[in-house]
Amino acid sequence: MSEFNQEAIFQLQKFAKSGKSIHTMLEFMIEYLELNENSRVILIAYFQKAFSLNMKEAMQIGAWNYFPGGTWDISEVESALRPVIEKSVE
Repeated sequence: MSEFNQEAIFQLQKFAKSGKSIHTMLEFMIEYLELNENSRVILIAYFQKAFSLNMKEAMQIGAWNYFPGGTWDISEVESALRPVIEKSVE
């Protein structure tokens, strides 16, 4: 990945401002950027860029059980990241 798709970042921020779930945002990114379960690092990078997440926060996306070895249900990802993302778009 040489550079970020700015439209994808804009859409993530727009979704967050309108209260969309993190699951919806992840599904959008997977479809929009034609990603798959092996695209963990790309999704982490986009969320980190869109919401100015620190690495510890951003890595929580990678714990989602959609990814090989991920152990978190989407509700756990949502609970961990929702407050951080909401704060970043205030």
